[in-house]
Amino acid sequence: MTKKLQSLDTQYLQESIKDCNTPLRRFFRCWIDGSYKGFEHYQDNVFMLSRHHDKPKVIRGYVICEFCDYIAHEYDCSTSTVRQHMANSLTTEELEQFNAELIDDALDLVRDQLEEVA
Repeated sequence: MTKKLQSLDTQYLQESIKDCNTPLRRFFRCWIDGSYKGFEHYQDNVFMLSRHHDKPKVIRGYVICEFCDYIAHEYDCSTSTVRQHMANSLTTEELEQFNAELIDDALDLVRDQLEEVA
């Protein structure tokens, strides 16, 4: 594990489950909205989220991959290291709560579009 990744400790992760305004969650939303990787990444995310919003397994897997990519980018490590760190830092229940919050954060990107269709 990288030294930088150690700063993503259990207490901070638990706080991020409850608080959508932690830098971790705010910057993940920036990752999803293309602020890091550009317009094409934004378009890819909009496409995936709007097309598969009603498929929980697909969205869950996609958001977990995006979050791990974001953390790997920010903390200069591999996505497998991120996954291992998350599994070692949080309980299964906490991981599922965190995943649900990240999915909600990601779906915010297309929520208005989805409400217009409904």
